[in-house]
Amino acid sequence: MMRQDILLFYSGILLSGLSLLFGMVMLVVLRIKRRQLDQKLDSEYGEREKRPRKNPAEQESV
Repeated sequence: MMRQDILLFYSGILLSGLSLLFGMVMLVVLRIKRRQLDQKLDSEYGEREKRPRKNPAEQESV
């Protein structure tokens, strides 16, 4: 029979691994969903205008 401290240690490792795996799966799913939503919005409302990013150092101070 396993001791309780060893059982808790290995279950913590297993739980951490499962959390990392679930996080990676959700990251992939959310990227796919975002791409689908972007395509749907582009087809309904047209392409988004790309605005050039401004460098904060180049902005005028008020």
